Amino acid sequence: MKIREVEEQLRTYLPMFVDYFSTWNPITSYTSVTNTTTIVGTTIHNLIVGDVVSFKDVLFPNPITSLTQVDGVGTLITTYPTDITHPYKETVTISGATETSYNGTFDIVSVINRSTITFTIDSGAPVTATGSPILTESGLARYNNLFNVVSVPTATSFTFTNVSEDFVSTGTPTFNIYKDNRIAGDISSERATASYSKQDDGDFWMFIVSEDSVASDSRAVNSDFVQEYVSGDFYRNLTQEKFALYVYVPAIAVITPVDAQDICRNELKMALIKTLAGFFPAKLFYNDYQGTYYISDEFHDYTTSYYVHKFTFAAQVTVALEDIFIPRSYAINDIYIDYVKESDTTNIIASDYIQLKT
Repeated sequence: MKIREVEEQLRTYLPMFVDYFSTWNPITSYTSVTNTTTIVGTTIHNLIVGDVVSFKDVLFPNPITSLTQVDGVGTLITTYPTDITHPYKETVTISGATETSYNGTFDIVSVINRSTITFTIDSGAPVTATGSPILTESGLARYNNLFNVVSVPTATSFTFTNVSEDFVSTGTPTFNIYKDNRIAGDISSERATASYSKQDDGDFWMFIVSEDSVASDSRAVNSDFVQEYVSGDFYRNLTQEKFALYVYVPAIAVITPVDAQDICRNELKMALIKTLAGFFPAKLFYNDYQGTYYISDEFHDYTTSYYVHKFTFAAQVTVALEDIFIPRSYAINDIYIDYVKESDTTNIIASDYIQLKT
């Protein structure tokens, strides 16, 4: 297992769930032309071409082309396909209609297709809405996602390429940009502490440390063993590749050690599981193996200036026949045999051979 692979996974995806290890940048505007979107922020971003930015809490205003109601059941038709499913999503939020009875949050009755939704509304509302109504959607994967920076026109702006028509629609989605992830690999918890002490005060940091790899010696189940090797046809060795995440939380007046521990054991723990569980780090062995899984988390250290929490994850790796030394094979020319030759008086052991044709 390569720690750099784990580091990249965390740096890329963890900001989609929590923002403790990255910097938040608000956005003043965005424009999109032919699938190239330009983002303008309020502060210097220090991004370079090739950097990855994470977008979170994006709200997309989907224009509504038809908005009507009959006997208290409203029907809306959107310009772009929605990601709304029912009953997973229970409500829709509409704004921009001239008739105020159409503006608000309404219970969904049914999702007829990806552009047509019915909902409950006051039966006294006008039959047809006017104005410029929009359906506000949240949690869209095509928005709340990762994008590569393709150019940096100014110190506060950058561009990226998108493939979604949503970026050229009317309205202004709300963006939060997360970058400058404070996540790094290290070789020991002691070195991690030394590295943390050199960073700016008040920031969360995470250090990834590889732990010892071990082979399982449990006999609890037949498939859990150090090795099982039958001469000539079978070899299997089950190992556990472990790594630890040391999270450093500043222990200042606004964050007490108990608060820091609560953050780690609850919000951060779930974010890490979402980011790492099922992730397949770079292969160490020839054959495929199971993804990363959570093992444990625990208090590690505390000083008057910071609190440290340790999370342990691992991947189960199987070393199979393809991974081990295989003796050289030789072509068979002749087969020599010994057999019992019977006669009237006695039986003797005779030798002969079978000559194979080429």
